[in-house]
Amino acid sequence: MSSVLQGYRRLSVDIEAMRDMRREVRDKWKMILENLGFMAEAESLLTVSTSASCDRMRNAAVARSLLQTLHTETSIFNRKEAPPERYLFILDRLIYLDAAEDFVAKARRFYPPKDDDDDDEEDNTGRINLPLLLSRMNQNISGGEDEDEEGETTGPED
Repeated sequence: MSSVLQGYRRLSVDIEAMRDMRREVRDKWKMILENLGFMAEAESLLTVSTSASCDRMRNAAVARSLLQTLHTETSIFNRKEAPPERYLFILDRLIYLDAAEDFVAKARRFYPPKDDDDDDEEDNTGRINLPLLLSRMNQNISGGEDEDEEGETTGPED
């Protein structure tokens, strides 16, 4: 019985770590979008529904290429795993808005690729991610945002 309980605890920790990682990636994307001037649109640009289909994408090949560029030339994503497919849809929207290249340029500047040695937690604890810090400070100043149980941020009620 204790091994089952220990397994559930380990699974719970793994799920929470995955959620934290997803939140961190989403925060990075949101900060870059806001920096590009998409203050009001950032949340809707980052929203991808389950009905989204590659068939409906206008620029799937270009979006895939840009996603690969972001994966290899920035530290937005975990380099040991493939980037989430949902970001293809977001990049497709940015291509349509003629903002994808600007997004990639900002991503390269704000989140340069990490050295393989930088993957250790101990090495990263002394670093401050200034763009992410400023983005979170702006959220707190502008009325604060709450997190629901799914980990998605929601704005103040109107």
